[in-house]
Amino acid sequence: MTTPHDRVAFGAHVFPFAGMYSSGGGFPPLPLLPISVRAPSGRWSRPFNAVLDTGSTRCLLHPRLARDLGFSSDGPAEEMRGAGGPFKAVPAKCDVAVRDAQFPEVTCWEISGIPFGIPTGEAGLEISVVGWDLLHLFDVAVSHRNGRIELRLADER
Repeated sequence: MTTPHDRVAFGAHVFPFAGMYSSGGGFPPLPLLPISVRAPSGRWSRPFNAVLDTGSTRCLLHPRLARDLGFSSDGPAEEMRGAGGPFKAVPAKCDVAVRDAQFPEVTCWEISGIPFGIPTGEAGLEISVVGWDLLHLFDVAVSHRNGRIELRLADER
């Protein structure tokens, strides 16, 4: 993992609850985290918002984005369960860059080899999801009332 010291103060960074490019018309119903992912080909995606889901064990990548980045949907799919019911997903690993919401060209953290599931159908997933496969690296504080998400590198003692 790499951490640029000029953007992350004392291992922590605060994000607006609404992610990047939020409209001033109130909060969305879910907290959004700006990220980019890198495919096996080594090309970073454009920054996008993913749902920060503290109730999800897994990270999920929207199938259309996965296809555009060159991830293969071939291979054995595993059964996954979620609020939308059971679905199948192909396992993949990718690098993740957590981006600054105000300046998405700035990387707060870059993490290699995070497991993601790529659902085999688009119907069940409207937006990519960041779960504990990535979040276990951080102490996470989410405040809808204050309109913020705080990520702090977890103490590795």
